[in-house]
Amino acid sequence: MAWWWGIAVAIGLFVFLPKFLIGQLIAHTAIPDNSRFVRSLLEGIIKIAIFLGYMACTGMMKDIRRTYEYHGAEHKTIACYEAGEELTVENVKKHTRFHPRCGTSFIFITLIVSILVMCIVPIYQVVPRMIVSILLLPVVVGISYEFIRIAGRSNNWLTRALSWPGLQIQRITTREPDASQIECAIAALKPCIPEDMEDDKW
Repeated sequence: MAWWWGIAVAIGLFVFLPKFLIGQLIAHTAIPDNSRFVRSLLEGIIKIAIFLGYMACTGMMKDIRRTYEYHGAEHKTIACYEAGEELTVENVKKHTRFHPRCGTSFIFITLIVSILVMCIVPIYQVVPRMIVSILLLPVVVGISYEFIRIAGRSNNWLTRALSWPGLQIQRITTREPDASQIECAIAALKPCIPEDMEDDKW
């Protein structure tokens, strides 16, 4: 049942809490109650702040910091593989720990897309707006996933600009790995490499 708690916490932090805080803010300030753009923008800022704060705080824990080092090893190993180089510790070390298809970037893009999607929802009450945002999650996640796919296939100025914020957040969620962590990442990746490279295209 632990995964249910994870879902409940995620919905509480990123759906209910931002809308509740915005409702309180609007009720006690001069912010217009009927501005979809302002409401969605403020909700998005709060979500991003919660997300960054959570990542930064957990990164201070010894075990999570080590997890972030393995995360960095994973990215560097994938970058080495995608560059067509042999998967050795020395080759992997040369590559960046930042990757455009990272789950961290995906979460950030999802937050941005949710801001844009909620801008067109003409509902202002906290509870109905929260319900609608939950119902629209598949749409938001689908759009975000397609963007990550495009970012993985293309390397032009637009995808680089849109990927840049997510890559910067990876400064929090990845750390430079040691040789043993790189060896672990290599061992984990090798069984996943398809025999037909066409099966590995994004």
